[in-house]
Amino acid sequence: QRQLPDTATETTGPAPGSAPAPEQCAGAVLDSLCMTATATEPACVAPAVCGGPTAAPMQNCSLQAQKAAFLTQAQQKKPRRSEEPAHAPAKRARVEADNASQQQAADIPAQQQQVPSDAQGSGKVPEAIEHTLPPGATVEEVEEEEADFIDFDPLLFIKSLPPLEQVVPKQRQVILPKKPRHCKQKTLVLDLDETLVHSSLEAVSSSDFTFPVHFNNQEHVIHVKQRPHLHTFMNRVAELFEVVVFTASQKIYAEKLLNIIDPTRKLIKHRIFRDSCVIWDGNYVKDLTVLGRDLRSTLIVDNSPQAFGFQVDNGVPIESWYDDEADEELLKMLPFLEGLVDAEDVRLPIQRKFRMRELIEKAV
Repeated sequence: QRQLPDTATETTGPAPGSAPAPEQCAGAVLDSLCMTATATEPACVAPAVCGGPTAAPMQNCSLQAQKAAFLTQAQQKKPRRSEEPAHAPAKRARVEADNASQQQAADIPAQQQQVPSDAQGSGKVPEAIEHTLPPGATVEEVEEEEADFIDFDPLLFIKSLPPLEQVVPKQRQVILPKKPRHCKQKTLVLDLDETLVHSSLEAVSSSDFTFPVHFNNQEHVIHVKQRPHLHTFMNRVAELFEVVVFTASQKIYAEKLLNIIDPTRKLIKHRIFRDSCVIWDGNYVKDLTVLGRDLRSTLIVDNSPQAFGFQVDNGVPIESWYDDEADEELLKMLPFLEGLVDAEDVRLPIQRKFRMRELIEKAV
C-alpha cells in the first residue's frame, strides 16, 4: 500500500507514529485533498523529479510517477467481477448482521432488543473513468497498478494492524476540549467523503453546491453531491449525540465543505482532519482515543472499515455513496443509532449487529 501526497500548508502533518507523506505529482489534486480513510490509491513516488507542490508537467515525471499520477485521475475504479468493491466489507457486515438477528435476539438483554435491525442498502460503484495509457507505460504495468488498488482488503488490513500502543505514543495529546459535566450525550463520530457527501473536480449538473479551493498555486472548483436524506439524518443525530466529523481529508477542503453543510455549527460540535489521523501502511486510521472520550460512549460511522481499525468494536460500517439518488442508508441507520442512546456500552450492540471481529478473523 502506498500513501497519498499531503502538501497543503494549512495542515500540521501526520500524527505521531506516522511517516511523512511524499509530495504531489500532477493529476492527483482531488485525491490529495479529499479522500476516504484509505490512502491506497497510487501516488507520486518521485517528488524530486515531479517538482512536488509545483505540480510539474507530466512529461517531466519518471515513468513510475507518470503511471501513478495517471491512475489517480480515475477516482473511482470499477472492480473486476472476480473482486469485491471497497464497500463490500460494510455490506457483508450488514448482511451477516441481518441474517443473524434472530439467533442474536435470545442473547440480547431486553433493553437492547429495542434496537431495530439495519437493513441492507443498495450501494453503487460508478463506472470506471475511461482513459488511455500514459506515455511509456504498457498495458500490463497499468493493470498491475490498478490491481494493487482493487485488491486492497480492509479487513485483512485491520487483521495485520499492530496494537495501538506500538504505533502511537502512550501520552498522545487529546484534541477535543473536555465535555461539560452536564452533557450526558454519547459521542457520534462521522466520516465525510463517501459517507455523507461525494465530491468531484468534474462539473456535474446534479451537484448540490460548489466551492473553490486554492491548492498548489491553482484554484480548483469542487462539485459536491449530498447523500440523500443528509439533512434529516444530521438534524436527528445532533439532537441525540455530541456529533464529531473526523475526516481523512485536508482541512483546506473539508472546512469549506462543512461550512456549507453546517454554517452555524449547530449540527457538528467538532471537526477533525487528516493531520489527526495515524498513517499506517499507507492508510489513514482514525484513533478514537485522541478524542479524549469514554470509548463505552463513542461510536464511529465510516464507509472505510480500516478507518476504525484500532477500535473495531466502536465502528459502524456504511456503504460508500457516490451518486445513487435512491440511497436510504442514512435513514436506515437512524433507528439503530437511536437505540444506542441508552446503552451502557455502545460496543456491545455494535458487536452483536455487525460482528466485525468475526469478519476480520475470517479475512485471508
